[in-house]
Amino acid sequence: MKKTGLLWSVCVVLIITLFIVLGQGSSIRAAQTQEEDTGLVSVAKEYKVKITVNNKKARVFVDGNPQEQGTVMLAEGIHSLDVSGEGIKSKAISFNVNQDRELNVKTDPPESRLTHQNTLAVGSLPKGMEFTKDGKYLFISLLGESAIVMLDSESEDMQIIKRIEPADKRYKNAGFVEIGISPLEDAVLASQMTTASVHRIPLTGETPFEITETIPTGGTWSKVITFNSDGSKFAVSNWTSWDVTIFSYPEMKLLQKISIPGIPRGMVFADEDKTLYVSNYSNGALHKVDLTKGKVVSTISVKRLGALRHLVLDEEKNIMYASDMQMECINVYDLTAFKLIKQIKVDYNPNTIAFSPDKKYLYVSCRGPNAKTTYLDRSPRNSYLYIIDCEKQEVIERRELGNQPTALAVHPSGKYITVSNFRDKNIEIYQVDEMIEIER
Repeated sequence: MKKTGLLWSVCVVLIITLFIVLGQGSSIRAAQTQEEDTGLVSVAKEYKVKITVNNKKARVFVDGNPQEQGTVMLAEGIHSLDVSGEGIKSKAISFNVNQDRELNVKTDPPESRLTHQNTLAVGSLPKGMEFTKDGKYLFISLLGESAIVMLDSESEDMQIIKRIEPADKRYKNAGFVEIGISPLEDAVLASQMTTASVHRIPLTGETPFEITETIPTGGTWSKVITFNSDGSKFAVSNWTSWDVTIFSYPEMKLLQKISIPGIPRGMVFADEDKTLYVSNYSNGALHKVDLTKGKVVSTISVKRLGALRHLVLDEEKNIMYASDMQMECINVYDLTAFKLIKQIKVDYNPNTIAFSPDKKYLYVSCRGPNAKTTYLDRSPRNSYLYIIDCEKQEVIERRELGNQPTALAVHPSGKYITVSNFRDKNIEIYQVDEMIEIER
């Protein structure tokens, strides 16, 4: 009888212990469920990343593991892509994964000064492009849409973070052309040729990264925006009204309207902002405008009909560079002697030109040959980015890009350059190896 009672007591203890254990397990599971519901337990998200490399012979590694081209699932965070192979410059690219995305990489020749980082889709007909002065953002104007695209240029790899569109229905047309960055670092200006307008996008304040003000340019088919040295004025070139208009900044008030004997395109302020140089797209002339007198006072003409597009000035040497689309060259002017001193041959239709920050190099985007039907169609072949040594005044490198390379921007650090492929609706991002080595 005593044995039976003892056995019964043991069973009761075991049953109670089992209930306690099960209860604790249920509590733990309930707590885990509650934590998951409230987001306290972090579960690594995964996203689809489509990786393409243009060279089938390239060896591709993602986070140190061999990777076939195609789509791979990757956890949220920073990852590495390594590309190497025979006759290919080895490179390692860091990229951020926080959504489904694509990574389109070109291989680089071993001797190239540039390392391709990514080809990024941005929208229809990317026409103008500029980095902010602090290098934090890249703004791209879309000619084929009513929009400006904004990229984070401080991240591991440049990605689109915002698309800026006019709220006013009057400006819902396509036709955004060029970007102007205020030297005051307070705002970005964007021209819209179809409405002859300039839009202001603040970088700070209550409504940053939105269009807050729009003004008429005073001309028609407006294109380039150029600021003077201290940011107190900006100029706009007006394609079909054959004039340039000068505005105060930040007031955005019209100050002057100056006639040009032909189609104005590129512009540069000079001589302590007393002079404005203007390129003539109609005949290839370079005009000197006296802003005090409000008129053209001198001209450097060319013997053969040209189509001068874009201007950049080395103030220290007083040397001007201009892209001539008709003559397929870069013109070099000595402004002290006020004459053309050299023409550097490049591909068909050189478009945007930009200095490296130290002005040792000039980058040139060339649109390539026009289609036989119309220049508005895709070019019959891809074209190139050129690098010119400004001391030697000669081409030192040429890289093949996509269809109709147009916009071009150099990061203030000199470490990166970006070029748009107008007909491919994308931009290419390159690392400048020399600047990376200097930093290291």
